[in-house]
Amino acid sequence: MVPSTTRSEPLGEESVRSFARWIDAVEQVLAEPRAATGGRAPQATGRALPGENASLAGALDDPAEEAVDATLDGVLAEPRDRLQELAKRTAAGIIEAVPASDPQRVRDLSPAILRRYQVRQGHAELSGCSLEPRPFLRLTFGEGVGQPDLVRHLWFADDGQPVEPTLLRRLHFDRLDPVKPRLREGDAANIDRWIAAAWAGSEEETTSVRDTLPRQRLISATLGWCRRASGKVAIVFEAGPTAEIPFDGWAADFASGETRPAPFRCPRTGLESDQVIALDDGTVTVPAATDRCAQTGKEVFAETLARCELTGKRVLPECLIRGAVTGRRLLADAAAECQWCQRLVVPGELAAGLCRDCRQRQPVDFPDPLLEKLRKACPEMARFRRWTGWRDGQVGVFVGRRGFREGLLVADVATGTIRRVGRRWRLGGRWQLTPP
Repeated sequence: MVPSTTRSEPLGEESVRSFARWIDAVEQVLAEPRAATGGRAPQATGRALPGENASLAGALDDPAEEAVDATLDGVLAEPRDRLQELAKRTAAGIIEAVPASDPQRVRDLSPAILRRYQVRQGHAELSGCSLEPRPFLRLTFGEGVGQPDLVRHLWFADDGQPVEPTLLRRLHFDRLDPVKPRLREGDAANIDRWIAAAWAGSEEETTSVRDTLPRQRLISATLGWCRRASGKVAIVFEAGPTAEIPFDGWAADFASGETRPAPFRCPRTGLESDQVIALDDGTVTVPAATDRCAQTGKEVFAETLARCELTGKRVLPECLIRGAVTGRRLLADAAAECQWCQRLVVPGELAAGLCRDCRQRQPVDFPDPLLEKLRKACPEMARFRRWTGWRDGQVGVFVGRRGFREGLLVADVATGTIRRVGRRWRLGGRWQLTPP
């Protein structure tokens, strides 16, 4: 690779001496055998520099040019003539170059693409990447009377519009390496049309470029190739799940860090991050979208967790129960059991070991089919009277009196069977609870 020519500004002025060094570099490259032609140098086409074709003759035919002819034939004559001769040795009649630091191979670019991602228990890799050369046109003009030792470079996109200086600097067009011709003779007509469009677009500019161009003369045209990178990053996990992230942009921007590939976007939550993880079920997401169940330690989507109304812990919904009486959601191991009905309730709702339903019983209207069935199953309770109680769809609690004694029956409502039997003396006696 020959040394690059350094420019002070990508869209600006350059000394003739510096420009001559660029021509030396071009000459050296074109003197080397061309690999694409099997070691044979490209045949001279005999075409003039594209800027001197008939389509531009009228644009360049201006009385003001006569005033600068002497200058152009003096200081700039040699570089102009050398470039014309060099251009004739290319198939399309134009000199080609690339920015010195533009990545030319995927392996040169992949570290800049992949270093963005941190994959837990996995890695990022390129699942596909193309580096497509995109052309930019540089027109070089002599500055004219009063500035015989300067040339000026103007850059144009493929639509003939001027390129923003900031983009040229980002893509390092201020430092070019000439390359062996890539275009073919059939591309010459397109190049000529491009130069004509660029010239017409420049004359329509409202800046000082419009005022100076008529006093200038086109010396050379250069085609600068810059790589456009596109493809996908594959996120691969040790356990098997994968995901893909598309990217597209100028290779030079990726290499310099000016542009970064997009972060991974969680398809469920829309959250984005450079950190990528996979859940136990194989779902690929980002850490900010997840949380751990305080009960099981399992990592899941945060939105799937529910809060225990007693402890405030965030847990999987299946870890929660609904407390009897109030229906509040709480962890089973944080609940308390009623001594009679054995339902789980919020501990603060117990009084003397009983839930509110068991404490606030209502008189039972007779005949009550469930209570009558229970009394027959437990003859001891058949002689108790003045029954109070409550029931829901699962459990029923009944308390009866007989003199100074009280009896308790706890029933399974669905089956009509006795779960527990209790007895005590009314005057301060403790309940003795036994199976039926």
